[in-house]
Amino acid sequence: MKKISLRELQLIELDVLEYFVKFCKKNNLRYVLIGGSLLGAIRHKGFIPWDDDIDIGMPRPDYERLKKLTLNTEKYKMLTFDRMELDIPLIKIVDKRTVVESSEDGKHHVWIDVIPIDGLPADDIVTSNLYKKIFFYRKISILCRLRWGQGRSFIKKLSGIFLKPLAQLLWGSKKCAEMLEEIATSNDYETSDYVGVVTWGRYGVGEKMPKDKFEKFTEVEFEGKFFQATSYWDSYLTGIYGDYMKLPPLDQQMGDHQITAYIE
Repeated sequence: MKKISLRELQLIELDVLEYFVKFCKKNNLRYVLIGGSLLGAIRHKGFIPWDDDIDIGMPRPDYERLKKLTLNTEKYKMLTFDRMELDIPLIKIVDKRTVVESSEDGKHHVWIDVIPIDGLPADDIVTSNLYKKIFFYRKISILCRLRWGQGRSFIKKLSGIFLKPLAQLLWGSKKCAEMLEEIATSNDYETSDYVGVVTWGRYGVGEKMPKDKFEKFTEVEFEGKFFQATSYWDSYLTGIYGDYMKLPPLDQQMGDHQITAYIE
């Protein structure tokens, strides 16, 4: 197999995204760019130069419908936690021609993440407490999946060696995923006034959006093409990144995953 560069990886992910968007339109599924992918669209009109993945948000009702559909072609496949194909509570759309070696998940395929948008409590204190539980199980999940001796820092490498066995014994990836799903769905999307990424949320209350504003969609440019985003994007990006148009320091300009990718 041929080793590919970060830019080649990004273009493969873009190809997966375009296919998935067509699939969503065909099946009347709502989706939006979120997180770093939305930030990239607004600040760079495409990928953040050092980013190595694409994040898609999907309202929980649409996400549940997606899980019941079949997406498996010669080139693409949908993987879900419900079918025991993943040990984290989200959906991945992968390019089957590729292989990725990751510090967390071992070998898999180049992917885009589809993450549910769930209901959130109206009270910020209650929301903050909910996210504290999410952060705990998310960290344990990452620790359970960390490969031996891997991690960007010495501390993370030691954690993988000494804490991983304890995390697997007390919780394990499957239990963490089930707890994340249980917490995330404790507030019904349809009856909630506020929504946000919960199961894999990283920014706490900053993820929170009024549902009526979130559901007003617009299009944003990404790599010369246009994809859906919430029209509430400015407030959303400010909530999770602060001054989002300002570039981070050079030592923080790196992707979320330690990966090496190959293609047939």
